[in-house]
Amino acid sequence: MLTPWQGPIRRVGPYRLIGRIGAGGMGEVFLGRREIAGGVVAGPLVAVKTVKALADEIDTDGGFRARFRREIDAARAVTGPHTAALLDGDADAPLPWLATEYIAGPALSDAVARCGRLPVPAIRALGAGLARALGAVHTARILHRDLKPGNVLLTADGPRLIDFGIAQAFDATALTATGLLIGTPGYMSPEHLTGSNALVPASDVFCLGAVLCFAATGRGPFDDEEPASVLYRIASGAADLSELPPLLHDVVTRCLRPDPAARPTAAELAAELSAAPAGPHWPAPYLSLLAAHHEAVERCEQAAGTVPLEQAATSPAAPAPALVVPPSPTAVSGRPVPPPPLAPPTTRRRWPWIAGAAALVTALAVTLAVLLPSDGTRAPAPAAEDKPKQEQTGPLAVPDADAAHSGEFTAAALDAKLRPDGWRPWAHSVKGTGKTGGCAAGAGLLVCGDGHGAARALDLANGKEKWRTEGFDESWTNDDIFPETPSGDPAIAPVTDGTLFFVPAQAGVSAVDAATGLVKWRYRRMGFTGMRALTYSDGRLFVAHIDNQASSDTELVEVQALRTRDGAQEWSGYLPDANGPLVVHDKKVYLPLTDGSVAALDTTGSVPEPRIRDDVDCSGLLAHDDTLLCWSTRHRGVTVLDPATLATHRTLAPTVTPAAAPVAGDRDILVVRDASGHLKGFNRLTGRLRWDRLAPAETGGLALADGRVFAVGRRELRTLDVTDGSTSGSVRLPTPAGLRLDLGPLAEPLCLGGVLYLTTQSGFTGSVAAPGAPGHRRGIAARVIGEVDVRCGGRRTRRRRGADVVRP
Repeated sequence: MLTPWQGPIRRVGPYRLIGRIGAGGMGEVFLGRREIAGGVVAGPLVAVKTVKALADEIDTDGGFRARFRREIDAARAVTGPHTAALLDGDADAPLPWLATEYIAGPALSDAVARCGRLPVPAIRALGAGLARALGAVHTARILHRDLKPGNVLLTADGPRLIDFGIAQAFDATALTATGLLIGTPGYMSPEHLTGSNALVPASDVFCLGAVLCFAATGRGPFDDEEPASVLYRIASGAADLSELPPLLHDVVTRCLRPDPAARPTAAELAAELSAAPAGPHWPAPYLSLLAAHHEAVERCEQAAGTVPLEQAATSPAAPAPALVVPPSPTAVSGRPVPPPPLAPPTTRRRWPWIAGAAALVTALAVTLAVLLPSDGTRAPAPAAEDKPKQEQTGPLAVPDADAAHSGEFTAAALDAKLRPDGWRPWAHSVKGTGKTGGCAAGAGLLVCGDGHGAARALDLANGKEKWRTEGFDESWTNDDIFPETPSGDPAIAPVTDGTLFFVPAQAGVSAVDAATGLVKWRYRRMGFTGMRALTYSDGRLFVAHIDNQASSDTELVEVQALRTRDGAQEWSGYLPDANGPLVVHDKKVYLPLTDGSVAALDTTGSVPEPRIRDDVDCSGLLAHDDTLLCWSTRHRGVTVLDPATLATHRTLAPTVTPAAAPVAGDRDILVVRDASGHLKGFNRLTGRLRWDRLAPAETGGLALADGRVFAVGRRELRTLDVTDGSTSGSVRLPTPAGLRLDLGPLAEPLCLGGVLYLTTQSGFTGSVAAPGAPGHRRGIAARVIGEVDVRCGGRRTRRRRGADVVRP
């Protein structure tokens, strides 16, 4: 278990060490954060792995550093939702080290020893996740070679495979020099016994079969008292599967076949095991163990006395009460958002933490149920005198609020009359086909994509799945030719006109009927090498994608306008490589380019001519009224451009470097979040600073509605008055405590009917009544998933899976 670190080594590379995770062989693993200066830390938690030996001992092996460097490069190539991403490393340091993302969860070996065997549904989810992890490893042309229960970490959203490549650097370096075996007895394949040159991807599949047997029975299939007997049983194929549940017998047996060619591939296993209901099914004792790991992290931060970046900054406003919401590197809306600074360590009692798990799923549970009655019929339209000015299809909510990406939602966002009949709080996972690529709301549905063209529609009244669509057949693509997005994540959200949902994929876009879930049309273009942006406006769909068939030495992006009724192309134009998002404003399409330039396309003609302004530096754009606002995370200020000529008018917030996309609204206030964790409101016309407030810890998304700013942090959802920055409401998002879900930072919320719809890239969605909005009642309602203990009105109660909990 993770323990606070007070040893002599306090810093490795740029990372401040705050805890010790464990050790094995030549390696030692610490918990750390990047240190800026003077004890100030920022960024996500990392697992820092270094070498216990002395530097001169390492240097006596002339090939060690070269092998370690190759392992760092190989590990860097492995990406996927079920692996721990490599962040940094230095093979030339006195003691070589590398840093990966920190996974807060127990090893499978520890969890089974403490909590007992896993049930069959949990094992199927475990196997599917590990098979996908192996697929990612093998795609990078790497063999794990040491897949065992100790190298599998359990998290709320599935397993993570760790120590790929790293185990080879720490252990195989010396072992191969003396001819010893690579791997762990009991979890080796017959090829392991022959030698490292005999290992193939199917060898890792054999080890996976042994791991699944351990999860189901509490012991490996070749366990024996004598190590020599273990190796003999592996070589002779004498696996003991007598205690294995019948439903798992066939798949484990096929994994353990002596002939590597007769074993299933990782992809085949992932497909077979994914036929089970999506998501992990950890029993309650496992959830408690997950909770303990999160609490251990907090103890380490408190003991180390680290000062996160936003705590080091001063603020005129006192911190508001907290709400527990999870962490994640990228927002799920259509615009890129850099990682937010991490929250300051806080003193926390155990039970609020556990009520918190129920509460993030709880708080997540509070919102998504806003638009459809429980019987699945459409909610009755409000009376004519009450209906806000909307499109004929009814109120919508899409990322960034509109095609102008202003971040300001209409009056419908806080109109409680637009909540569906029978709405109740709920939370849901939309996993199953990969990470969620973001969501859009309309026609009583929340539709979330996976970045590959698949989507699920959830009833806003109760969170029940209404329909799902399959993704594009992208089996003919590969990662080199068809990258998902510039960031590597499927972060482009669907959009909607209220009747159709337009779901993006690497290879095109699908138009799905909201009422039936049937694909009305599908646009696919060969030569498509990655979606850059997708936006809907006024009956047309605007798509930006890389064109790898264009006759140019440089990469080009083609921007197309498609008719929404049939997908027919109206026009297209080419630009230098663009970075999204598309902003549509006053019959023009604007797009930031990868070099920071801004391009504009006039949409009124059949062949739009681009206008490019190359003396600006824009990470993103937003439009409001008669201005185009250019912001960048690379320099201070927000530049005001003329939408017609792209000429510079003035610079707002000249002392502030935006950490994420600003938002602007009808009250002429521009709200910017800076890297120190402050929210600042500027008069959009005069540039005068109106207010300065400390944002919730790890704020990931901002939204505006009816004069209110909604700031979504890791633990808190806070409402501020846009005119003076005063806090008008706040909710602590309890981390889905009983679940101890680490869902990841939340993206910009979708606002509709007085409810905020929250989404994380890990695939969880939920909702919370907008704090400070008209009709908001104090308290959080939650949908608790799993059997967890919850604080309810000062009383501790045990709720069954799916129970509704209301906290006053």
